[in-house]
Amino acid sequence: MTVRVTPSASEKTSEKRSAFLNRSHNFAPTQYHNHFVVNSVGLWNGKKFNCGKRAYYQFRQLSDDLCKEYQLSTIKNPKGKTPRSIYFAEKNGEPTKYNLMREALDAALKVSVDGNDLRKALREQGYELDANPARKYATLRRIGNKKAVRLYRLGEEYDLPALRDRIEENRQRYAYDLGYQRYKPTSVQGPQPRRLRLKGSFSTVKKIGGFRGLYLHYCYCLGILPKGSSHRPLSPELREECRRLDTISQQAKLICREKMDRLEDVADFISVKQAEIKELEAARQKCYNCLRRCDDGVEIAQIKAQRDRLTAAIAVCRKDIKTAEGVLSRSDRLKENLRLEQEMQAQRMGRTQDKHRERSVAR
Repeated sequence: MTVRVTPSASEKTSEKRSAFLNRSHNFAPTQYHNHFVVNSVGLWNGKKFNCGKRAYYQFRQLSDDLCKEYQLSTIKNPKGKTPRSIYFAEKNGEPTKYNLMREALDAALKVSVDGNDLRKALREQGYELDANPARKYATLRRIGNKKAVRLYRLGEEYDLPALRDRIEENRQRYAYDLGYQRYKPTSVQGPQPRRLRLKGSFSTVKKIGGFRGLYLHYCYCLGILPKGSSHRPLSPELREECRRLDTISQQAKLICREKMDRLEDVADFISVKQAEIKELEAARQKCYNCLRRCDDGVEIAQIKAQRDRLTAAIAVCRKDIKTAEGVLSRSDRLKENLRLEQEMQAQRMGRTQDKHRERSVAR
């Protein structure tokens, strides 16, 4: 087995750039990594290499030994790995369930001086904290969701001991700083009425229902429609759905373009597209057969152009089928997310109305 720790060509270029920047801006040095070059077949016994858990831990130990030899940092207590999709989403700054939980905890800790304040502030943002000492791990979950996330998975600064330390700092600050504000439920300003003059009657307006109405209402709650809307969702479920705006927009466009309002309409559309793909593939196969028997250069170019057009048409049909299948699988989730969003809006609006009533009674 051979182990190499030499940087690649791109790393050498970035190292030169970092060295230049370090002289003037004091940037961090280049991060190195190592590669293991392994022969898949043993030299002496001819057995094939089996990369199991044991080999994985041996590689990790070798990597740690190399890092220690070159005075590089190592992970002392690894606690599992982040899923690939969530890792790249967080790297790109997209909202994930872990990022949203960290934001909710940061916002709640700013206004909390005890555990009750923390739970109230998190519940207002759609989360439920379970710090029962009888349980091994403290967890955080969305209200209405059965699956919880252990706090240590959010990072060491969000584990239960770290939360207690931050709450204790707030308590001491509240004791000596009279200007510090404790937790207060946030008020939501009601919609401001706008005066519009319209021609016609609302009784004659046709209401959009079915999948079209569902997707249009969902896009409104996400802030996609109308363009330039300042509306922002409240529930964590809809805030995380902002990662999938492109997919939701494609599904909404397909539904409105094909006027699909029921499950049967979507299933019929998929069947029609599948039959169309079969016809296009049969026509493309004829092009391949003609290319085997053709010797004329001009005719060959024409056949290839026709083949490419058929391939592009097949790709469009497959994309439409995939989008339509996404509509079938996403419809129930859309309804559930809208229900949770409406509950949070009603809860906040009800709290605001109760405040107004208390003020009017006090007067």
